[in-house]
Amino acid sequence: MIEGKVEPVLWSAPVLILNDAVLFPGIVIPIVIFSQQGIEAVNTALSKQDKSLLVVSIGANGKDKSEVNESDLYQIGTKAIISRMNNIDGGISLSLSGIERIKIKHYIKKEPFFLADSISYPIEDTSDPETEALHRETLKIFEEMRHNVQTETGVPISELIRNVQNPLHQILRAKF
Repeated sequence: MIEGKVEPVLWSAPVLILNDAVLFPGIVIPIVIFSQQGIEAVNTALSKQDKSLLVVSIGANGKDKSEVNESDLYQIGTKAIISRMNNIDGGISLSLSGIERIKIKHYIKKEPFFLADSISYPIEDTSDPETEALHRETLKIFEEMRHNVQTETGVPISELIRNVQNPLHQILRAKF
């Protein structure tokens, strides 16, 4: 291991396939699932202690297919934790918290849901002067916007941004 570097880790988990969304590390998204394959992947993840799964999106060549194959899926995705789940009529509503970027190594099975081995690439916690300067500048810009923008909860966006502990989450979102 190189000092300051986080080594990739091999990791297996159920795969949740998103059709029109992408989950990034450091982001929480709400989704609704009606497919039996997705529901079974989520139920398997919920039975695990850490409630984690792999989230990948369908590529352009798989969008209109009734049955998705491995080749239709992007090979880069996100390890996610199910932070909230509610049963709804015919499906489930979830909040997924993106944890880290992953790359699918290979699919172990497809039925009743995709299960895959992946390599995870944790976000490195670096504190170099350039990153800190970019973070301060970003906070300054958001502070200027703050007086006109508020979230649905009424919390000023600048307060939410200020709570970001690792500025690399924003950098990865921009480059992903």
